Amino acid sequence: MCNWTSLKQNANGYVMLCTACNRIQVAFGTTVISMSRVQFFDFLTVAGKAFASYGPDSTKWISLPLPAANVAMVCTGNELAVLLALLKGGRARLQYNELLITNKN
Repeated sequence: MCNWTSLKQNANGYVMLCTACNRIQVAFGTTVISMSRVQFFDFLTVAGKAFASYGPDSTKWISLPLPAANVAMVCTGNELAVLLALLKGGRARLQYNELLITNKN
């Protein structure tokens, strides 16, 4: 059974880590995605590259592939900027927690 701990949240969503199965859950708008750590870091990379390529705008046309087959998240450049900040905050907290655990041992 999952035991979720919040890594980052804002008005648009959250990034959570299950301490039991080590999966990461990302919620943004009306979409919730469960993924492995590797998939999370891959998704963050894809989102970062998309934002670097397209930048902010208000047209919903940027498609981000998700870990599930044949599923993508479509967003505006402005929404992507918010999502990227959420993902980066989740990554920072995840890395911070890992440093704490490493330094305890």
